[in-house]
Amino acid sequence: MIETGAIDARIAASQTLFQLTLLVSARVIPMVQLLPFLGGAAVPQVVKMGLSFALTVLLVPVMLAGDVTLATIPSGFAFFACIIKETAIGFTLGFV
Repeated sequence: MIETGAIDARIAASQTLFQLTLLVSARVIPMVQLLPFLGGAAVPQVVKMGLSFALTVLLVPVMLAGDVTLATIPSGFAFFACIIKETAIGFTLGFV
């Protein structure tokens, strides 16, 4: 029989992983979409989104290697504000 504490820890870990993946992809997707050498109709959207997904999959374990816990990722409106901030940073990096 599994203890409820272990289940709660797994739920918290999966929630942290999901939120971290959203934050990383919020920065990576706009950056890849606006890269000059991937611009125009020469590169299909499927390739751009595949590259975004691959970069997200590669960057999430790097972020998890740091000290990322449920307490360090905000919730509610603060999480939404972090998504907006990461998207703005992604747009800026893509334009640069």
